[in-house]
Amino acid sequence: MRKMIFTFMLTIVSSVWMTSKAMCQVDACTCLFDDPPVAISGILQLVPLPCPESTEDIPCPPCLTIALNANEQLYYLNVWNDNLNALLDTLVYPVNATVTGHVYTAREGGQAIRVQDISLHASLPSLCDEWNVLHEAFSWPGGYNTFKYFLSTDTIINGKQYVKLASDKDYPYCGAFREDINANIYYIPSGSTHEYLIYAFNAQVGDTLVNLWVGGFGEDYQGVVQAISNGSPRIFIIGVKFYENSEYYSPIRWIEGVGSPETPMGLAVVPTVPADIGVFNLLCAYKNGQQVYATQLSEQFGCFYEGRNPSPTTDTIPVYSYTGDDPGSSTVDPVDPNQVVVTLKGDELTVKEMSGEEITLELSLTDNRNQMPALNHIPETETFRNEVTITLTEEGIYTLELTNPSWGYHIYGTFNYPQRKDAIDQNIVPQPAAEKIIRNGQLLIRKGEKVFTVQGQEVK
Repeated sequence: MRKMIFTFMLTIVSSVWMTSKAMCQVDACTCLFDDPPVAISGILQLVPLPCPESTEDIPCPPCLTIALNANEQLYYLNVWNDNLNALLDTLVYPVNATVTGHVYTAREGGQAIRVQDISLHASLPSLCDEWNVLHEAFSWPGGYNTFKYFLSTDTIINGKQYVKLASDKDYPYCGAFREDINANIYYIPSGSTHEYLIYAFNAQVGDTLVNLWVGGFGEDYQGVVQAISNGSPRIFIIGVKFYENSEYYSPIRWIEGVGSPETPMGLAVVPTVPADIGVFNLLCAYKNGQQVYATQLSEQFGCFYEGRNPSPTTDTIPVYSYTGDDPGSSTVDPVDPNQVVVTLKGDELTVKEMSGEEITLELSLTDNRNQMPALNHIPETETFRNEVTITLTEEGIYTLELTNPSWGYHIYGTFNYPQRKDAIDQNIVPQPAAEKIIRNGQLLIRKGEKVFTVQGQEVK
């Protein structure tokens, strides 16, 4: 008779333990709570279910339960809310969370908490939480604005805990990050549920990284850690195999604790996908409201800038002399800077000629990235003595030519406008830029004779 009674008791208790379909739970406290609920933050994890000393008649149930680990103190969860139990059943543990409820001593032993609410929150200890990125748009030559990227709210994707990445410029959701216990940062791009490795701040030189996200529309690359600098923060050089059949690894950089020197989700554009979206460069990065990193570019622009370049640099354009009809049919020689100097500063092209004679200047737009009407390609011709300054307005690749009847030769040079890192073009053969096109209602990207989807797949 005694054995039957204990079996009945075990059946009742087990029905309480199995409140969550995937785990056991400790028995609920039947007492009344006079004190207000408390909020305790920690890590939700799976642990063995506690139980009093077992007997042959009532063995301890062989199952796990969920406990909140707060500074090594375990609080076993007792949850009677169906929605919270459904949430707990979907999670992949461990999970960072704050649990609100009443603490009591469990009948099975140890501290338990009668749960009223659970707030999940992702933790990224190895990454900043805010980035200011300077953007120079090709559609606004010499104009800049600042994108502010920041970690926003937490979310659950495929049962794992992530924190969302947002921007103040039309992108409320730019993807989601999570971090594992080895300082690996994972990223799910906007519009996808596939997780990629984006940063690995405990990687060592020689490590091979797979399923790598480097930015842009590129995905699932393979990389090798080629070098790691000393000092703080460390700079990682990752050789990335952008083309599957290529043996060449293109280098990209990671900044320890910060991420990419372009955007927090990597490069703005990768080599496998042509795009014409402008230039992105990190200015400053923050953690918990404190600035923790600033690039050299911030010395010129500060940590936030909107408008024209406040202090454009001056680039000297190489110029060459040739005889005959064109530079491709005769000897080409560099021009002595004591004779002619051509500079580009912001929008202003300046030509200085030292002879004092009357010089004819012809300036032509040999390639227009905005595909403007042919009228814009008509050369601009004028004469000057000593010095002339021309304000440029159209973006593209320009050819400059200087002549004088007494010379017996021509002087020419080519350059890109607006000025960027690639402002001076040493090659007189213009390289076509990528352009966006609409075909049958679909956005495509054309580069040369090839057409790609925005995901980088070539359209036949």
